[in-house]
Amino acid sequence: MKLIAITGLDRAEKRAAVQALAEVFTMRGERVQVIDNADQALRLDYPTWRLPGGCACCTLAFGLLELIDRLDCEYALIPVSESAAPDALALVLNSLLAPGRTISILAVVSDALWSRAPYLAGNLCSYADFTIASAGELEGVIDALV
Repeated sequence: MKLIAITGLDRAEKRAAVQALAEVFTMRGERVQVIDNADQALRLDYPTWRLPGGCACCTLAFGLLELIDRLDCEYALIPVSESAAPDALALVLNSLLAPGRTISILAVVSDALWSRAPYLAGNLCSYADFTIASAGELEGVIDALV
């Protein structure tokens, strides 16, 4: 299984990234499930597990760990709460590594975030395997995520 955590502050861009990734993987015949930890439910047309009321990096880390072991899919997409601390999230995700399981972090960091909160933008990017400014840039990283 490949786990892809999608981080960032822009809910619409995270939702668009999850939707686009799910469509690409589904078109390739892969089973996709979404673990929705976004601050507001994304409401996608894919099997979705909702982890509300906290963030996957701390208050919901145990629930995330337990859920991952129950999934039956090739790709699990995890849009993460905007309040998730990038360093803590990276630690939790690393604890999910297992034989046959890979983990990638995709940060959606817009130019607006760079100008508004450069420290946060840099922190998100430093823990990410891939960084895009918008879902429109996904084409450049999809092959690397596969």
